[in-house]
Amino acid sequence: MRILMKGHLLTPAFHHDSASHTITELPNIPHHNPNPTFPFNPQIQTFLFGKQLLLDEIPHPVEELFTHVNAGYITLRRPFIKDGRKIKCARCGSSDHLATYPCARCGNEQCHYCRNCLMMGRVSACTPLFHWSGPSPSTLIVEQPLKWDGTLSTGQQQASTAVVEAIKNKKEYLVWAV
Repeated sequence: MRILMKGHLLTPAFHHDSASHTITELPNIPHHNPNPTFPFNPQIQTFLFGKQLLLDEIPHPVEELFTHVNAGYITLRRPFIKDGRKIKCARCGSSDHLATYPCARCGNEQCHYCRNCLMMGRVSACTPLFHWSGPSPSTLIVEQPLKWDGTLSTGQQQASTAVVEAIKNKKEYLVWAV
């Protein structure tokens, strides 16, 4: 992904030109304090909260994500951090599983990527990580979340009693429930 920087505002670039940069090429990534009058999307808030995701993993239009970036609700992060002479992945922290490949997205013949993160999606040097930096989503607190007013059948009660006894005695117990 390439990014255009106009003043302190970032916009996605859909073509390679001299004005666009990868996230790694940007000299600094502007971060804004959240604009309290901005009507942020609560679905984006819930989806991104507590995560660092790649653009391909987010089911929202890139233009909408960048309006949230410029309003201070999403932070773009570099995918790799320089730690002295080592480079480590900002997503998983690995420095031992980095490799390079010729990247079609940024055009770099030696674009770094993290082999450790491949199962979660390839983190490349040119792909920013999106992180929610606005307010935490509100959560519904249930008075007694594990309370149940039903009754167990005879077989369920026997299994329940056996599981409780196994836990008390620090033993293993297999329950086959269909």
